[in-house]
Amino acid sequence: MPSPRPAIEVFRHHAAYYARFSDLRVFGAFETEAIPTAFSAGDDPLDVLQHTTRDNPGADVTLVAATAATRPHRTARRASGDTQTPR
Repeated sequence: MPSPRPAIEVFRHHAAYYARFSDLRVFGAFETEAIPTAFSAGDDPLDVLQHTTRDNPGADVTLVAATAATRPHRTARRASGDTQTPR
């Protein structure tokens, strides 16, 4: 059985777009599950989605509405999959 495709959620937070990755290797590399993209909040969201999808052909990319749940540091996920409340 093939492994599921990693997911990337793109969302706007304050002055920038962020990408939240389901792949734990991203957390291992950056110590966060959401990293800022090169896009500012004024960029067209469809352009952000198109570029992110093009640059990550092996992932399922979605654009999500900004809510309290999409804050970049919603949780700190360890490589083991455990979560903890941010300080």
